[in-house]
Amino acid sequence: MKTPIKSSKGYSERRPNEGSLPRGEHLPWHGHAQKSDKARPLLITAYYSTLIFWGQDDIFFTPAGGEAYLRDLPKAEMHRLKSGHFAVEDCLPYITEKIVAFYERNR
Repeated sequence: MKTPIKSSKGYSERRPNEGSLPRGEHLPWHGHAQKSDKARPLLITAYYSTLIFWGQDDIFFTPAGGEAYLRDLPKAEMHRLKSGHFAVEDCLPYITEKIVAFYERNR
């Protein structure tokens, strides 16, 4: 099982063939959080408790997308994971623990 980290720098654990896949920067949805004019006002005005899990090595939704959510939701709780697109598969025990704690704090 991969473990969570605060930064994607400094490790080389990857899925087989992951290095051969193109990074998401060239895909049409890259930067979706920064460019979505319809969703952004909804995020900015949301006063809900927010929990975000972000795979730092996701080849489709890059770390910049996760950070964009934090700009609009500065009180959100974000967990940067040592994971790719399938963070739940890679970090299920950690994610489960944090979700339970989040709900306990925000009842």
